[in-house]
Amino acid sequence: MGLVVDWLRHRPVNRHDCYAGVVMSHDEEIRKITQEFHETYERLAPEFGYKTRGETAVPWSEVPMPNRALMYSTVEEVVGPILTRAEQAERELALLKPFIGEARENRARAEQAEAALAKRMTDDHQ
Repeated sequence: MGLVVDWLRHRPVNRHDCYAGVVMSHDEEIRKITQEFHETYERLAPEFGYKTRGETAVPWSEVPMPNRALMYSTVEEVVGPILTRAEQAERELALLKPFIGEARENRARAEQAEAALAKRMTDDHQ
């Protein structure tokens, strides 16, 4: 299960559910977020009374490479550590999953034993 900070994408929190079920590499995620950031920025700018520069107010495929590189580096610096922490959390969760299942089974057995004991005590007092 891959965790992604929800506000980064306004998409499902589980990375495995994002982007048509494709699990992306760190670099691919940064590239996708960079493109989404550009497209969202261009879409929202007029709502805030801001007119973006003509050479960059274009579809992502037409954004000049120096601008793309700057945006990518910015997103990598801000979002990269978040993705790295999320990837570490994924690995830790994968290690814990077997123990979580075992703990749930033990809890269910304990609840059954507690219910059986409570019934016996009720029956003994009658």
